[in-house]
Amino acid sequence: MRLPLFVASALLSVSIAAHASPVVYTFTGDFSGTLGTTSFSDDFGTFTFTGDTSTVVGSGGYYYNTAGVSTITLEGLGTATFLSSTFGAESQSNAGAFYDSATDFGVGTESSAFAAYSLTAPFGPITGSFITNGAIAESTSLGDLSIASETGETTFTAAAAATPEPSSLILLGTGLLGFAGAVRKRFA
Repeated sequence: MRLPLFVASALLSVSIAAHASPVVYTFTGDFSGTLGTTSFSDDFGTFTFTGDTSTVVGSGGYYYNTAGVSTITLEGLGTATFLSSTFGAESQSNAGAFYDSATDFGVGTESSAFAAYSLTAPFGPITGSFITNGAIAESTSLGDLSIASETGETTFTAAAAATPEPSSLILLGTGLLGFAGAVRKRFA
């Protein structure tokens, strides 16, 4: 009796995941600052936040999404994961940014194009002036990150994340059923 219940819940989990709306927000530019004890100057960097559009919160021209994983990749230094649960992507009337409401760390792209963007659909790329809240440090897996400046313009993009097509999900479900049958037969 327990085995059919397990299989049914596994298939339900797969079907729920198929209806999610994953999105990847990116912010790129040539940054100067420090990561841990290492200084960098005019290094190309990519902030990435992978989340789901169903977790976007906000209204009236201010939206944010913190339910996901955020990283920064800097040329020559590698990729660091942001450690704060309040760090994520935001859109306000004049900018798209990566922001932490707990520390006030913030970097982004300034553009009036964000006035109508609610973080819930693919968007951009939007290139504009760099904005920041100053050289505030943010905790990452490679030490504290501080962005002191940026050279040139920055770009903010939101793209739909790759999701498995239905035939892959059906194949996965069939495999789970076969596995469950083999386990049941072995213990019967």
